[in-house]
Amino acid sequence: MTAKTGATAATPSTNPNAETHVVTIENMKYNPATITVKKGDQVTFNNKDIVEHNATEVNKAWASPMLQPGQSWTFTPEKTSDYYCTIHLVMKGKIIVK
Repeated sequence: MTAKTGATAATPSTNPNAETHVVTIENMKYNPATITVKKGDQVTFNNKDIVEHNATEVNKAWASPMLQPGQSWTFTPEKTSDYYCTIHLVMKGKIIVK
């Protein structure tokens, strides 16, 4: 699977029963800020804010490209991780993989 709307390639899911969970970026926040997914599920970050954002794992294990307003990026998280926006450091979130 590739990323949406001009972003870089996403990690494909090998789980045929994988669900896609959406994290909306809006008003300088990730919503939901904490999300729980099953191993093999995908997470889509959808930027509905008026400025660009990204999502970067705190140890740089994964990172989205800069997402312009209206852009999205999908990937398959492999483990529980905290993330943040590298240009707006107050924006933080967590993906819990069960």
